[in-house]
Amino acid sequence: MNLKGLTSRLALAAAVLTSVPAFISVSYAEVSGPTDSLAGVVHGVVVSADSRLPLSGASVRIDGSTRAAETDSTGGYSFTHLRSGTYDIHVSHVGYEAGRASAVINDARSSVRVDLALKRVAIPLKDITVTPGRFTLMESAPAVHQSLSREDIATIPQMVEDIYRAVARIPGINTSDFSARFAVRGGEHDQVLVLLDGLELYEPFHLKDVDGGALSILDVATIDGVDLITGGFPAQYGNRMSGVFNIETRHVPPDTRRAEVGISLTAIRALGEGTFSNNRGSWLLSARRGYVDLVTPLTSEYKDIKPRYHDVMGKVGWRLGARHTLSGHVLHASDDLDFDYEGEVAETMYRTSYGWWRFQAQPSDQLAAQTVLSIGQVNHARSGDGHAGADAFAPFAVDEDRRMKSFGIAQDFRWELTERIMLSWGGAFSRLNSDYDYRSTQLNRYALPGGGFVLRQERTEFDQQFEGDSFGGWISGRVQPLALVTLEAGVRYDRVSFTEDRLVSPRAGVLVALSEQTSIRAAWGKYYQPQKMYELDIVDADYTFYPAELAEHYVVGVERQFDSGTEARVEAYYKDLSRLKPDYRNFLDAVQLFPEAYMDRTRINRASGVSRGIEFYFRRDRGGRFGFWGSYALSSSTEYVTDYVYEGVTREVEGNLPGMFDQRHAVNLDIAYRPGKTWQINLAWQYHSGRPYTEPVVRRTGSISYLSVDELYGETLPAYHRLDVRVNREIKTSHGEVSIFLEIINLYDRKNLRTYEYDLAQNSDQTGYYLEPEKWYWLGMTPSVGVSWRVDW
Repeated sequence: MNLKGLTSRLALAAAVLTSVPAFISVSYAEVSGPTDSLAGVVHGVVVSADSRLPLSGASVRIDGSTRAAETDSTGGYSFTHLRSGTYDIHVSHVGYEAGRASAVINDARSSVRVDLALKRVAIPLKDITVTPGRFTLMESAPAVHQSLSREDIATIPQMVEDIYRAVARIPGINTSDFSARFAVRGGEHDQVLVLLDGLELYEPFHLKDVDGGALSILDVATIDGVDLITGGFPAQYGNRMSGVFNIETRHVPPDTRRAEVGISLTAIRALGEGTFSNNRGSWLLSARRGYVDLVTPLTSEYKDIKPRYHDVMGKVGWRLGARHTLSGHVLHASDDLDFDYEGEVAETMYRTSYGWWRFQAQPSDQLAAQTVLSIGQVNHARSGDGHAGADAFAPFAVDEDRRMKSFGIAQDFRWELTERIMLSWGGAFSRLNSDYDYRSTQLNRYALPGGGFVLRQERTEFDQQFEGDSFGGWISGRVQPLALVTLEAGVRYDRVSFTEDRLVSPRAGVLVALSEQTSIRAAWGKYYQPQKMYELDIVDADYTFYPAELAEHYVVGVERQFDSGTEARVEAYYKDLSRLKPDYRNFLDAVQLFPEAYMDRTRINRASGVSRGIEFYFRRDRGGRFGFWGSYALSSSTEYVTDYVYEGVTREVEGNLPGMFDQRHAVNLDIAYRPGKTWQINLAWQYHSGRPYTEPVVRRTGSISYLSVDELYGETLPAYHRLDVRVNREIKTSHGEVSIFLEIINLYDRKNLRTYEYDLAQNSDQTGYYLEPEKWYWLGMTPSVGVSWRVDW
């Protein structure tokens, strides 16, 4: 099989998949609440009870619904298009006691004013954010820093509505057009700990054959909130070097029954939620099925690619009392890819399944606990045969099947001894089993000492099972010696049997509140990442479990809340990497179904690495006519490479090279314009410096010329930038709500260079050959349109 052509087709197919959102999305909902026409208004002002000054940034919501708002710089808020009935208004603000009031809409023309005065209270120690680099997304509960709201996620241009793609607006995050995976401060996505309702997820992506995954396995409609931590995270989070992505699913409001169904050109989705037994129990169920495999045969360019995927997520919760909750969760994701072209075949299969129980208890106001009991299974399978290389002369055949099963239990505690002292601790144990079955035959090229090369047909076989366990325990203390100073220090111990790791990770953080509006946060810590049992590099005949890699973080940041409603932060970081295990990369064709079959496969031996940078973030959006936010990152990522193995020869380097995600400058700017209550226009511009790449050289042996690798990462791609626009329109009728959007990705059709693919071209005098590069680009101008309909009663 000519995998060079396959790679191009896969990338283009991913572009189609990720750039065509739901053209028609229909939803049906049944909820309890007032009925009648939709013209009532509830508005008011929120002030401090002590100073009588307006409180900006207060969270205002209508209980039992999804309606929420933030107060503006004058403390004002408003809800429009309300049916007649009684509404319970809930107002909260960090550092203040929550307030409640009721508003009665008598008829379609009612306009009711509800003003609230909140009393100042001390912020509980557990709610104080000590960690720098923390960003909160989509939270329904009041948050200290709401970086992206649910409305932002629903209205910003992002190709597909995916929480993984939305975080591209956060400084320090590195993404691409085709993939939902993101890198954090120079660290690949496998260095990010992903949690869903307390459970660690492995590789939570669909269509992993294209740049690691085109979209996540989580429906964004099921998510209630996300905490993204980009560095300096506390001791409770272990076994990852770069960041934490902590996701919580939806909390179902009381007296709710809701169902949604959506369809697009690529997938169909359904979601349902509700309560039962007088609101003691709740349930949530979501399912999606992609049918790109039914669409691609209708096209001429993608008819040979048949990707299929589906996922199911379910949750049932039960209140055991006023302070205890038990919930059961399931998550399953499935992917298949069939490629059949001119009699040559490739097939891949991925399955991910989890089931877990979560018990949350609060025996007293001071003590809280959480228990998670889980099982999981991850399956990967690939098979194919064909020809690799620029001129498709190297035959190969691959057949791989790897499986991992896990059983785990985790227990966490939090004890607030006093208002100024808090202690938290916990532990987690996992029992793991993995099964590897790999076979391949391929033609490899080996360089000869005196010049030239020799070709060898080689066969690799590996069939082995592994069993082992891992344990992690941690303890952390938080104290407030002064009203303006909060200190946090902790340590964790991790033991991994199959890597023989015994790891101790101390961590510390400090918050200094210079005023109510200005704070300084700093953190330091050691972060080990053991190799996972399913991560053995069997495709490269490397059967070693390596010792854990290590990152040491130094992070400091300053944050300021302005009276105008603008928030801004500046953060600097330094990440020192050591104990790095060997890495295997393809420099001429980076994304392949079978990368081990290519002759440019290279083993990189790294001793250490450094990522450093300074990041700026600002936001001003209080729900008025204009809102804007943006970020800028100045950063560098380097690796100290001792040598690399290419064509069977070890070549010494002994120097710093750019990391794969080295990106010196990155800018994101977003503007939201709301000309009316039912219109919103969003503009999003992004820019980043080009990434490093390796340009091949032409070598010649006798009459044979071929591509080879000399200087690693010696060249840089041109800078990337694009402007996206999205227009959103809400139409409210007596029969429900209609939402319409028009979106254009890459409005000015910038040709952003993705990569080069190289061929050999003969000189005019036929005495030699030279490189003939072919340019491949990211997405050009890509329009889309969507319609949704929602009915409540």
